[in-house]
Amino acid sequence: ASPKDNAVDAKMDNIPINIGMENEARLFDKISGLIAAENGRITRSELSAHLQYDDSYLNKIVKKYSDLNLFGYSSVICMKETKRLLWETALSIAKVAGKLKFTNHTHFYKFFEKHFSMTPKQYRRSLGKK
Repeated sequence: ASPKDNAVDAKMDNIPINIGMENEARLFDKISGLIAAENGRITRSELSAHLQYDDSYLNKIVKKYSDLNLFGYSSVICMKETKRLLWETALSIAKVAGKLKFTNHTHFYKFFEKHFSMTPKQYRRSLGKK
């Protein structure tokens, strides 16, 4: 091999190769988009069926890009939307829960309180709203 060939080989040795990284990032974008479109209220199996990937793999991708599992990531999206609705609308708390597909209002209250250390009603009052 000529010195020129060795120089080319040396350069190629320093090129980082991240096989699949771009595809994983695109998949995370798709996952994020679907979760956002459903306000965080989509199951692993629904995501899996829609994207045609194993739900464990989807969970792994979300963990890699957000440091949260699928449930945690979806919860954050859901609670952001909950806060937005409580802030921007005059919808009753029960209607906010219904809009976000919570069928059990007690569960909704507990879920909100777990995330924000206050009930939805207390949150709304903290904003100066009734």
